[in-house]
Amino acid sequence: MSLGKSVPAIVHLGFSELTKMHVWMPLVKTGTGSEDYTRALTDQLRQRGHTVTLDLVSHFFQYAPWLAPIRPPSTANVILANSWNAAAFTNLGLPTVSVCHLVIHDPRLAPYKSQVQSLFHRYFVLPMEKAAVRRATTNVAVSPLVARQMQRIFGARNVVTVNNGVDTNFFTPSEPPERAPGDPLKLLFVGKPSLRKGFDIATEIVNRLGDRATFTCAGQEPSSDFPRPPGNYTGYLDKSVLRDAYRAADILLFPSRMEGLSLAVAEAMSCGLPILTCEGSAMDDFVDKDAGIVRSEDDIDGFMEDLESVIRQPERHARMRLATQKIASEQLSQNRWLDGIETVLHNSVTKFQDD
Repeated sequence: MSLGKSVPAIVHLGFSELTKMHVWMPLVKTGTGSEDYTRALTDQLRQRGHTVTLDLVSHFFQYAPWLAPIRPPSTANVILANSWNAAAFTNLGLPTVSVCHLVIHDPRLAPYKSQVQSLFHRYFVLPMEKAAVRRATTNVAVSPLVARQMQRIFGARNVVTVNNGVDTNFFTPSEPPERAPGDPLKLLFVGKPSLRKGFDIATEIVNRLGDRATFTCAGQEPSSDFPRPPGNYTGYLDKSVLRDAYRAADILLFPSRMEGLSLAVAEAMSCGLPILTCEGSAMDDFVDKDAGIVRSEDDIDGFMEDLESVIRQPERHARMRLATQKIASEQLSQNRWLDGIETVLHNSVTKFQDD
């Protein structure tokens, strides 16, 4: 693992040391993970005693955020916004914290975009995000990979990393059934089946393992023109049922080619579920050979070698379960995430006042 390479660490303040804040969060409705992040952060900051005003605007304003008919309340003292639209709110006389969830301009993502997406990202999103980097009081990256991307592609200097976090008191391991050598692996995929998410890699793995594995796909089903390996397609699961799925599985197949920081992976790790993932995906900053399986995206033979080793050696799988849950509790907990965001907000207010 290589947590936080060349990225400033945050010195966390205790909750009692923080002044209660009024945070204004302008949010464009997109139905994406960044929207889920903002809504969850709103709830959690309120539980910690802060005032949060969440102003929702329609998806249209993704294309013209400066036209959104919203303004911060008079008592607000800091703004937190998505990096795609944060620049539109940096001239309102308040410190602004811009949160970047994934730098979509990384050249490695180019093969997974349509022509329209490529043009939109290049001529609209990129200038907006560069403006956010220049104007924001603080830029937050949700993982070490995103921070490195921001430094390399945006030339960002004022970046701090605050890893996404999950409720490690809810996503907990159960007592897993003992595995015997040769027992089939229970494989789980959670998320949207797509090339970027590596569903083609997952399909190849499932097909090669055959009757040495069972496969469950939770979330959106593959489109009709996408491969569909044999297995159980559950559709979307509520939080408790999803936790049961993590607990029942042996390996989470998450061979994504690039992520910001997957909440599904963090939830699975918190449940003690080892992860199969790709090098350079963001998740390899948290998954190592003791806690999961990490290979380059084109090394299917290597993935198979590791999976077959787990089938033969149940004791290795048991060690992986312990290691992955430990990493989640230390690096991906909700409390650690909230402590980090609180500190960023507090420091941004102080810096803005000092300037």
